[in-house]
Amino acid sequence: MKKLSPEIIRQQTFLQFTDLQLFDAAAAFSRDTKRQIAIYEAILRSPEHSPDLLNYGEIYFEVGGSVVPFRGFQDNLATFYAWFAYGVQHDYPEDIFEAAQSVILEYLDQDHQQALETGLRILIRFIRAFSPPLAWAVWILDFLNERDQTVELGNHIFEELMTRFQSHPRAEEAADLLEEYLGQEVQAPQKSVSWDANLVEELVNELSKLSPTVSDSDEISFTIQPSLRALLAPEEGMTPPPRPEEAVLELIYLALNADLAETPEADMALQVLQQWHQEGLALLQELAPWLEKAQGNWRALLTDRVCKVGFLTPDELKALVSDIQADVFLRSDATEALIEIAQRMPSLEPDIKDFVRYLLTRAESREVPEEETFLAFAISALLDAQWRDLLPEIEAAFKDDVVDPEVVQLKDVSEAWGVTLDVPERMPEREDGEYILLRCTQCGRSRHHFVRKILLDLGTLDRKMKGLPIKYDPYVMDHEIICPKCGARDAYEVNELVATRLLAMAFPDTEPPEKIENEGDLFATIMLKAVRMIETPLKVYPVHSATRTGLRIHPLALRDRYLANIEKNPKDPANYVSLANVYKNVFRDEEALVMARKAHELAPDNMGIVLLRAMAEHDAGDPEMAQKLYTQIIERSVGKGWGWGDDFELVATARDGLQALKQGKPSPWIEGSREVLSASALSTRSEGTKRRKKKRKKKKKKR
Repeated sequence: MKKLSPEIIRQQTFLQFTDLQLFDAAAAFSRDTKRQIAIYEAILRSPEHSPDLLNYGEIYFEVGGSVVPFRGFQDNLATFYAWFAYGVQHDYPEDIFEAAQSVILEYLDQDHQQALETGLRILIRFIRAFSPPLAWAVWILDFLNERDQTVELGNHIFEELMTRFQSHPRAEEAADLLEEYLGQEVQAPQKSVSWDANLVEELVNELSKLSPTVSDSDEISFTIQPSLRALLAPEEGMTPPPRPEEAVLELIYLALNADLAETPEADMALQVLQQWHQEGLALLQELAPWLEKAQGNWRALLTDRVCKVGFLTPDELKALVSDIQADVFLRSDATEALIEIAQRMPSLEPDIKDFVRYLLTRAESREVPEEETFLAFAISALLDAQWRDLLPEIEAAFKDDVVDPEVVQLKDVSEAWGVTLDVPERMPEREDGEYILLRCTQCGRSRHHFVRKILLDLGTLDRKMKGLPIKYDPYVMDHEIICPKCGARDAYEVNELVATRLLAMAFPDTEPPEKIENEGDLFATIMLKAVRMIETPLKVYPVHSATRTGLRIHPLALRDRYLANIEKNPKDPANYVSLANVYKNVFRDEEALVMARKAHELAPDNMGIVLLRAMAEHDAGDPEMAQKLYTQIIERSVGKGWGWGDDFELVATARDGLQALKQGKPSPWIEGSREVLSASALSTRSEGTKRRKKKRKKKKKKR
């Protein structure tokens, strides 16, 4: 957005971004109003419709009320008309009334009398057609007191209304409302304009009929006025029709409202709007995508899935769905719109089903990682639509393993339709751990991986929460994670939902927040309670991993360091010992066994390394070999007089290991948190003895 000029931004449609992403981008340009408004315009012209994520009414208001060089009175009116149409099409009464207010205020904000009187005429017509509450109209009239040239008019209307409402059943309520908005003391007008007395009297009469009470119902009352009928059917010779700018709102409502779709007036209203648009008699340029395509049974193409105003034709929807460069959520919404249209228009169903079959089987669905998420959303939509005749294509997608399991899984299809698919089971039931959903950071695909134990590296978690770059995820799995699609190793990340649960499991004694002040507190409370209620064999161990120097480093980064050392010097057993400890600390016993065996192969007489291998065989290898190695250490100590230091510790650990082995318990090689046997403790006994002797000699000399 920085590289493009505001003029270019406002004319483009950015299908690769969601409306929410664009909205967040616009927030970054709070000091660049032109660029911010241009991005807002791009949002409003996007085919996406996500009212659960964005308040589009606020965006329409910001765009229409902005003061930027490339927008003026006509642009603002066109935006407010689009806002009004948006409210009508999606049945949002609040947007309908606020957009109408904005149209009227845009006229009242002009300096010439013709525009001001047009604003009052639109106000009168809207009151007659929609019967809004008095508060809605008074909010508009309050604007009159804010302008020098209309203060006198505002005072006159206030006084007239106060008089007329005296006999109203809710006179006190009406008086309070009028006093609140119109009764403030205002300065005498510096300049004023003359007003059509009949127009003002007509306005006061209509205002005095409004109810001071706001209804709890969201239903809108709409009445076709005689003058509007004269516009729709001029040959019948009725009362004079209104000017285009005075009747635009009523015609939009009549043409787009779903409850009026079957009336002949709805089609008449559309024809008038289309004629005005072609002849330039009304500022309807923002409604052009709707007006220029609205032919035949166009109302069956309207959907809440896509488009703020108007619709996309089936061919346009197909093009959007097929575009792998477009945002996957927008494409998913377009797919649901196609299915919805097919259900409304049975004649289109065979063609749309064939198109969806093509989507489920085309080459891109097997080659492009992002397509897995799209296919998953499409399959979910098919399940909801009960399109069971597409089951073979759905089955093929699962068999080829191209469906994002974070969105939909094989069991979801089986449960929804009561069928058993001929697909290999990739998640067989197990009771010694859990399947954790991990996303590959190399190809972007998500897959479930079975895990028994997880180490949570708190140092890395702290860096991640601070927004600092990290190479490896804070949650370290108990075996090497290999992406089944691209083959990447340990290149994964845990999604936010799973990470929150794992964090709660790591600290199960944490008390929930005493006071819930935001969604985060609520989420944490729910998760902590869920962790305590749900029993699981999965264990999460929080630790501060550290090197011997005390510097925090991720266990897998430490692994990489030792692997690099081994590549440089493959004959040094100390590197294999250190790497074995790293693997053991993250519960990767099989990898630790491989390293222990290699270290023992290079230093078979080193009793520390013999013990390391004995414990590795004990936990993940050959129990008979473990017993043999434990016995070797114990027997070697007989008659040696080992009574203190590392030698005694080795023998004592070997005895404990042998006993644990016979009892069917794990070895003394303690899991997690730190290296139990450091590389220095497992160095050759002769070298260690020499170091101790040298230190003693130095101390004697000093004494």
